Amino acid sequence: MNTYLRFLADSQDQAAIARRLIEIPPSILICDALAVIWFNGNSFGKVQEHRGFQEDPSHYTVVQGAGIIGACAQSSTPIISTAFDNNLMTLFSDQEKTEPFKSVAAVPLQQNNRLLGVLVCASLTPDGLSQPELDTLSMIASAAATSQVFTEKKSAPDNDKNRDPITGVYNHRFLIHRQQAISEKIFDGTLPVHFLSVQLTNLPSIYETHGIQLGDSLLRGMVSLFTKRIPSPKNIFKYSDNSFLIMILKRNREEVDSIESHLRDIFDNKPLSINGTSLQVHTEWGLASYPDEGKNLLDIISLAWVRTSQQLKVTI
Repeated sequence: MNTYLRFLADSQDQAAIARRLIEIPPSILICDALAVIWFNGNSFGKVQEHRGFQEDPSHYTVVQGAGIIGACAQSSTPIISTAFDNNLMTLFSDQEKTEPFKSVAAVPLQQNNRLLGVLVCASLTPDGLSQPELDTLSMIASAAATSQVFTEKKSAPDNDKNRDPITGVYNHRFLIHRQQAISEKIFDGTLPVHFLSVQLTNLPSIYETHGIQLGDSLLRGMVSLFTKRIPSPKNIFKYSDNSFLIMILKRNREEVDSIESHLRDIFDNKPLSINGTSLQVHTEWGLASYPDEGKNLLDIISLAWVRTSQQLKVTI
């Protein structure tokens, strides 16, 4: 146990903590499924990492008070539950396809009454999880929460440099400094990842004509639009002063082409309304894909950027 807890303590960020939490050795805890859900102080949680589930739970939105995980988050206390007869237990969401687990243990990831998330494990047998397993899980969760708070404090100055000050999303510097960790997270050798580059070609003139406040509001509005119109899983980055990069995961090329076409139509057909002002935004787009067009993160991103630049040259 001490070796594993030191392994947790060495985590560099929240994503690494989640990955290491689902790698609990069977010598410490035996279960059929594990998941880490981060709430980060919000009422809604998302599944960061998981293993052992028939269905992919990463697209569920976990609401405090709903399901076993939501109940654990709301009460901030450990929960152990056993299914009776052929009943199925709801873990993540009312919309989930329930799985045949017979015993479930959930513990909060919290520090100083601040809810960070929930760690949940499940067994296919009714007696697979009991109070000793719940105690072990609680000990691990406490160590993970402490590690998470420590990484937040340690990385706070770097996070400020890694985020765009206007939109709050990660920037080009983050992609460069974290390329190995990002690659390990999103590249598995089989599932495609698409990189969509978007340049706002008339952004300088919008700032000049309408001022800084409206220009900044436009950029924040772009992030909101991408968040709403592009299906998850995805990641949005501010790539340069006038461009964004969007990673679209678990979609085939036909789906991504449709997403790009839909976004193009939004900008081509009518102006955007930003704080009551109508703005016509001119955009150019570039798309590159993993693994068909490369396996190095920065090379694929550069290819998407080059294709955007090529579009600009054509239209000038």
